[in-house]
Amino acid sequence: MQEYENNEISRKILSFLNDNYPKAIKFSEMSQDLNADEKVLFKNLFFLEENTFVQLMSSYPTGATYPTIHMVKIRDEGKSLLEDEDKLNALFPLEGLSSRLDLYHLNSLTVSDIINNMLVMIEKGEIAVEKNKESLLKALNDLSAEPAVSEIKLRQIFERLTP
Repeated sequence: MQEYENNEISRKILSFLNDNYPKAIKFSEMSQDLNADEKVLFKNLFFLEENTFVQLMSSYPTGATYPTIHMVKIRDEGKSLLEDEDKLNALFPLEGLSSRLDLYHLNSLTVSDIINNMLVMIEKGEIAVEKNKESLLKALNDLSAEPAVSEIKLRQIFERLTP
């Protein structure tokens, strides 16, 4: 079975359910049609349900730790999300950092990566700089260009922060 990044699989789930609206879809059918691992689907479906984008019809078998998902249906909130490209991209970006915390990816980022993202955000006005914007941009560019900064990974910083 092919596995997708969480944001990509969440988008595929929403599109699949929207294409089949108003019909509720069997979980097993969805897994086959999307060619996705059931565990990956399970995790993404619960995330989508928590955010009111889908409705799950499930049950807890006796002694089970996790519920069994029987059917899935898209909610109006999920349909609206698919119609709003900006909101969809904000919640489920396919480029850059995910809106969901991806520790593996986050730990592999370098300080230089962070600084470069800050530079882009400042240039776009996503980070407001009240004083000395040009000197701040120059200082960040200079810092990002330092070879040691491009080698320091966030994982190394996090390891020093934990007691």
